[in-house]
Amino acid sequence: MKELLKPILCLILSLLFLPYAATYIDKVEVVNNGLETTALVTKMHSGRAGYLADVQYIVDNNRYVSSMRVKGKNVNVGDIVTILYLPEHPDQITLKNRNHASDKLSDLLVVSFPAVLLFFYGVISIILKVIRKS
Repeated sequence: MKELLKPILCLILSLLFLPYAATYIDKVEVVNNGLETTALVTKMHSGRAGYLADVQYIVDNNRYVSSMRVKGKNVNVGDIVTILYLPEHPDQITLKNRNHASDKLSDLLVVSFPAVLLFFYGVISIILKVIRKS
C-alpha cells in the first residue's frame, strides 16, 4: 500500500484544482452570455493573484457589491467601468475590456496542464503498480 501513496497523492493534488476550474468556467460563461452595465470602483486590493476591484452596480433596480480581478493597476477607486454580468446571477461579473482570450490561454497553461499531468501520472502509476503485482 505504501507504494501507492505517491500516485494517490498526485490524484488528490490534481483534484484540488477543481474549484479553480469551476470559477474559470463561470467566468467564461459571463464573457459569453453576460449583459453590460456600468459599475463604480469603490476599493482596490492587491494580492498574489494581482489586483481585485470592489465595485457597486445596479441591475433591475437592485444594488450589488462584488469583487472582480483586474490585471495591473489600470483601474482606480472612483472609476466608472463597464462590466459583464449574468442576468440569472448578477453577482457573477467580469470587467468588459479585459483581454479574455489571453486569460483563457494563461489559465489553460498555468492551471489545467499541471493538473492534467498530475492526474494522469497518478492513474498510470496506480495501473502499473497493480499490473506488476498480478
